[in-house]
Amino acid sequence: VENEGNKPLEINKLRASCICATIKLKNKGKESLPFGTKGSPSRWKEVIAPGKAAELIIILDLSHSSIHVGKLMRSFEVRSNDPVNSLLKIELEADIVE
Repeated sequence: VENEGNKPLEINKLRASCICATIKLKNKGKESLPFGTKGSPSRWKEVIAPGKAAELIIILDLSHSSIHVGKLMRSFEVRSNDPVNSLLKIELEADIVE
């Protein structure tokens, strides 16, 4: 996630669509806690300075009972104070084989 604007970008919500997955943010060398289907707490936020970037880390638990052989689709939400795109949806698609 790169802040191409001229004001601080506040990432204020991360959420995964399935209990088999989590999402976290690595910003300035520090990783947030992993967030699942409940998402990040209401007071949680990370700030990315103008011209700087942070890394989204998505973790999929392939041993979870919801994972089966075949096509897999999971989605993730990233909410921010971006005046144009306050909601970023990330779609993960994979083919699970034995």
